[in-house]
Amino acid sequence: MDSQRWQRIQRAFFAALDLPEGEREGAIHESCSGDEDLMRQVRAMLASESEANAIVDDGIAAIAATMLGSARESLAAMEFGPYALKDFLGEGGMGIVYLARHRENGKLVAIKILLDARLSPARRKRFAREQRMLASLNHRNIAHLYHSDLLADETPWFAMEFIGAVPEDDGVVAKALSIDEYCRQHQCSIEQRIRLMRSVCEGVQHVHSHMLVHRDLKPSNILVAADGTPKLIDFGIGKEQEDEDTPSDRTEPGLRLMTIAYAAPEQLQGAPALPATDIYSLGVILYELLAGAHPFDLAGCSTPQAEQKILEVEPRKPSAAARTTGNFSLTDKSRWADLDALCRKAMHKDPEMRYATVGAMIDDIDSFLAGRPLKARPDGFGYRAGKFVRRNRRAIAVSAVVVFSIVSLVAYYTLRLARARNAAVAEAARSERIEKFMVEMLRNGDSEGGPPEQMHVSELIDRGVKEAHGLGSEPRFQVDLYQTLGDIYESWGKSVPAEELLNASLERRKSIFGADSPQVAEGLVHLAMWYNHQDQLPKAEQTINLALAMQRRRLAADDPAIARALTVLGDILQRLGRQDEAISAVRHAIQIQSRSPALRSDLSESVGLLAGAQFYLGHYAESEQLTRQALELDRALHGDRHPAVAEDLISLGNISLNLEHFAEAETAYRQALDIKRAWYGPDHPQTADAVTYVAQALQAENKLKDAQTLLQQALASLDRSGGPPQMRVAHVLNQLGVVENLEHDPDAAEADFKRSASIYEAVYGRDHWETALAVANIGTAYLQVKNYPMAEQYFRDALARYARASAADPMNVGIAHIKLGRALVREKRYQDGAVESLAGYKLVAKEAEPTSSWLQAARTDLVEDYDALHEPEKAAVYRADMTAVARGQQK
Repeated sequence: MDSQRWQRIQRAFFAALDLPEGEREGAIHESCSGDEDLMRQVRAMLASESEANAIVDDGIAAIAATMLGSARESLAAMEFGPYALKDFLGEGGMGIVYLARHRENGKLVAIKILLDARLSPARRKRFAREQRMLASLNHRNIAHLYHSDLLADETPWFAMEFIGAVPEDDGVVAKALSIDEYCRQHQCSIEQRIRLMRSVCEGVQHVHSHMLVHRDLKPSNILVAADGTPKLIDFGIGKEQEDEDTPSDRTEPGLRLMTIAYAAPEQLQGAPALPATDIYSLGVILYELLAGAHPFDLAGCSTPQAEQKILEVEPRKPSAAARTTGNFSLTDKSRWADLDALCRKAMHKDPEMRYATVGAMIDDIDSFLAGRPLKARPDGFGYRAGKFVRRNRRAIAVSAVVVFSIVSLVAYYTLRLARARNAAVAEAARSERIEKFMVEMLRNGDSEGGPPEQMHVSELIDRGVKEAHGLGSEPRFQVDLYQTLGDIYESWGKSVPAEELLNASLERRKSIFGADSPQVAEGLVHLAMWYNHQDQLPKAEQTINLALAMQRRRLAADDPAIARALTVLGDILQRLGRQDEAISAVRHAIQIQSRSPALRSDLSESVGLLAGAQFYLGHYAESEQLTRQALELDRALHGDRHPAVAEDLISLGNISLNLEHFAEAETAYRQALDIKRAWYGPDHPQTADAVTYVAQALQAENKLKDAQTLLQQALASLDRSGGPPQMRVAHVLNQLGVVENLEHDPDAAEADFKRSASIYEAVYGRDHWETALAVANIGTAYLQVKNYPMAEQYFRDALARYARASAADPMNVGIAHIKLGRALVREKRYQDGAVESLAGYKLVAKEAEPTSSWLQAARTDLVEDYDALHEPEKAAVYRADMTAVARGQQK
């Protein structure tokens, strides 16, 4: 067949390929002008395209080779520089491969030859690009390029490293095995397979560090040398990340260069190939090595059917597939959960939910091999929601792992409750009469060891209130007792009796000591604490400032009462998002409290608040150090089984969760739960809080069913506790929505997210930043189920609320812009998407590290936006940033 006829076949094929099947036959007749032989060949090519899983393997290249005939016989007589051809090794989409020997030194090489290059300029350019890529790479896990040249008829060829077994004599050379064949023949353990994949990842990481993407990673393109070293081969459709002008598959309409079984979803949809594309393919290969089966059953599928499965169907967990193939017994049962998470994170359908870089995937592989917790999340990609204290906006905004999973608010409260009660009880102890009263009330138990086993604290406090009401003839004693019992009620979530007792104490103080007295200021401090805990933040700030002004008029500057009020002010300011003011207030308090051993309880509270501030800023080491200092103080003050100790343990658990040390977090949370359940009983809001923390740790460990069970228990417990603060219900509902979403129950998740958001709005108002964040969660739920118009509606609503909020965190606002940009780009509204993604990028860049997954998400979308808008210079800027991050991760 001559080149002119082949060109006619190509034109006819591409013209028909872009048409619906019902219109193709007419187009074939028109293009071929009635030439029956020509039409037959075009129909054969179209049939191959619709039936094959990989056009690179089974498509045009193979058909063209058949039509043009074999040129192997004539190759032996041709000159390949210093090499003499020896044996035929194989044939692929980009040419044929021969074993050859160097005439002088006897070195064996593999020579790749592009046949019929003159008939397809695009194939010739891709072949040259493969040479350039191999020449730029030097890594032990990548086949080396030795030589390249042209034959006399200008056919291009190159010589590369031969990976097979080389005999000492001139006998038969054994070809290398592909990585999957190698594992089967050598009966490799799971650990051995993981180590092989780690080496493969190192090779791919090297490719990415040179701003290249392989784009066709699959087992047959990974050969294992005789010494067990895996080597990447066949960069025939590889691509420079930054070179959009390089001729590619898009220059030939309808020709998609990929192997569908290993292609990422975004490849199937025509998106630009980025490092995340290779990471997906690595995940599929890893799945196959672990499970002994492909994640998708593509047998008998046409190309459209295969694409639909990859785009829409969630694969079984590798552990489940391994039970069928017999691979499950290759490692301990307990290790499969980590393997499931590792593999499925790499294979997430959303590129931004995969490992950010191959280096991050290597880190998790190393963690698995060392027995450490993985960074991979449940469903491969769930959102880690660990928080330090109950109002940690920063943790909500920057937990990453991730990129576009649902933001969880569950850990949104805690540390202040036990500490507030501790301070109240400490103040009560200043009166010997109060101390004797409390000891008598607890006479059936150990006053230092906690409540008696026969009676919970709630029953004891109820009895104390009845006795306090009968002390009208002793008003000063009654003031202190009302104050103490009111604080305890407040910490229990019983807001009505707490408010009554605190106001009664305040009025008694005014009548006894005068309206502008230190004693009234003290009552105002406790009332400010109550407003704070009831989420009435403006009123709380107003009240605590009134108390401080009164104290500064009446007390010395270093009076412990002023330090206590500053601690309360710091807590309120922290929740209002005014971190600098909060830190200043708390540090001032610590300076005063550190001077007196008698103020250790107050000091513990202040140190805990400062630890929270460090946590907000992402300074986890400093936060952990301060939290352990608070824990040491509380244990010295109260023993090991006190609620203050439980709160410290929860704080340590939250740090561990944010550092992705999930097992450590679960251990700390369970210790806290044991303390709270013994202290408060099973149906107290504080116990429900601890249950919820344990649930979030289980979610992080991919134990979704167990997490869901605990969250439902927490809801039932809150319902039985008798009118708990609705915020707790909102937190649990939000976390339950996260788990339901990961369990692929989007309807239930949406319902719980909406219920949660309605509570936030009822408590905080429409235009509070927490309400805006909750509304954005709903948008994220719609984004995950690809309902982009509804996602856009909720993201725009959230942004409008942020704009009206008084303390909106720029990080949260930026993330909402980025998510809105993602929804718009999915609708191919590139101009609008670029505006939102850029706005979010600028805000987040001021708050987060350059490696932030949110910034990577924005960069990815901006590249897609600007490519679609034909603004290559702008796209190149963000593509370069992505590459720089990848290189930094490698280092």
